[in-house]
Amino acid sequence: MDAAVQLALMEKLKAVLAEPGTFISFPTVPLSFTSDGLASIIDGAQTPGELQIQTSWLGAVNQVPSGEMLMSLSDRYLWNAFASVVHGPVKLAQGTFSAEDQAALAAAEATLYRADPATGQRVPSDKLKAYDQHRDVWFGWNQTLRKREIEVADSADPDERKYWDEVERPTYLGKIREAEDLWRVAGFRQEIDAAYATVKAFAARGPSQSWTQWGSRLSLDIDAQSDLNSVKSVPTGFSPVDFMHAGTWPSFTLGNAEVGALLARAPADLLQRFAVTGVSPDIVSVSFEYTSVTILRDWFAPEVFQARFWRFNDDGRLLSDGANPPRGELPGYIAAVVFLRNLVVERRAGSQPEPVRPGLVLSPFIGLRKDSIPVSPGPMAPRPIPQQAVRVRDHRVASPLQAAGGVMTARAASVRPAATMRVANVAAVERGAGVAVAPAAQPGAATLKAMTFNRLDAKYADIASVEKELAVQRPGIRPLPFPRPQPAPSPQVTRQTAFSGGELGVLAFVCRSLPRCPDPDPTLTWT
Repeated sequence: MDAAVQLALMEKLKAVLAEPGTFISFPTVPLSFTSDGLASIIDGAQTPGELQIQTSWLGAVNQVPSGEMLMSLSDRYLWNAFASVVHGPVKLAQGTFSAEDQAALAAAEATLYRADPATGQRVPSDKLKAYDQHRDVWFGWNQTLRKREIEVADSADPDERKYWDEVERPTYLGKIREAEDLWRVAGFRQEIDAAYATVKAFAARGPSQSWTQWGSRLSLDIDAQSDLNSVKSVPTGFSPVDFMHAGTWPSFTLGNAEVGALLARAPADLLQRFAVTGVSPDIVSVSFEYTSVTILRDWFAPEVFQARFWRFNDDGRLLSDGANPPRGELPGYIAAVVFLRNLVVERRAGSQPEPVRPGLVLSPFIGLRKDSIPVSPGPMAPRPIPQQAVRVRDHRVASPLQAAGGVMTARAASVRPAATMRVANVAAVERGAGVAVAPAAQPGAATLKAMTFNRLDAKYADIASVEKELAVQRPGIRPLPFPRPQPAPSPQVTRQTAFSGGELGVLAFVCRSLPRCPDPDPTLTWT
């Protein structure tokens, strides 16, 4: 693919997907999974092929990012970095933790979590699930607004700008306000935010207790599992578990005319590094469907890196400098994965693809070349997907591992039986994974369920339908593809396609930035 198109695409995705406190990294090696392969991660890898898929997944989503836009895979993993902190030599400030403090902390945690009746493990409360679901929808509308803002800003069509000002922008802003209202009321936003603030405040009052609790989440001797090549990794899951079966994903289209405007905003060092001065007129458009998946780690506690009551024995050691982008041993961690499907690249007939430039090839676009290296190892026997797993987010009836709305990858039986695994601790994962509320059998759940989205498609179905309707009504403008129409290409255009029929490419990683860490508070009492 043309280098200019890749850089422009990176710039647009960065603007659409990035939230405060995050940065976007694009893998430079090919990563792809099949729906069946991801299903094997949910169910627990058993065959050699499934174990290979699981190992590839764990290694990819637990890479330690560098903070750069381009990320090459390495042997630096989050589980090692986290263990080196919580089990390494540190100094803790002194603190006092009274009985009143303990009672207030218990009340806050009761708002956030409950005990699973089947396993006794701590899982998200109904209110926390509703909170996550509605915030996820709110994020989706904001991303759609940003995407269209970029497209309209780069358009020279006065009709499109007028339609945006008079119709589209007010519509999206209204949907954002509606989602925010639902998040506040049906998502219990104020109550959940207050509970989180309480948990964070009281962690600083008992440094020793907090540090012990965080450290207990991960023991590499117990929690790490080995693959067929004796490579160790730590289980990591994703939410929602049935995203690959959703019928509606948002669409993304980048035309030739938009590339030039995006290149004007691209980093000068990347433009110079890859000698990009403009886009080839041979490229007509690039389009695909995408979705983001939240990463779940029950063994990880990001609160460690926000706490200011600890420091290393080596005062010169710094995990992150807190800059933008951050630099250090651990500038951030992967919080979500952006998948794509139904990739289509249109070129003018007779044009020749630009030679591949090392370090610039976005992994999904390797799927358009013969040397694609998918992670999934060849055909697999079809895996039956339970009807409930396709339709709803809450999978507690299937397995206690799925009670948090996602799934932790199952540990090998020789390491620890799946039934004894810890359920994903939502305090230790990123917020934003949508899950259903509790079954109607629980008190008050029926009313809450009626106010929340309990189907995976609901996350984007309304977004896609509204965007499609607006696009169709837009005067003189080609409708956006939901899904993209596939008429026979004209003699002047050739079309390359990839990632269809259940194959999903990894497009980008959404990484959570670390603040300056450690950043010990000088007002605390240190020994």
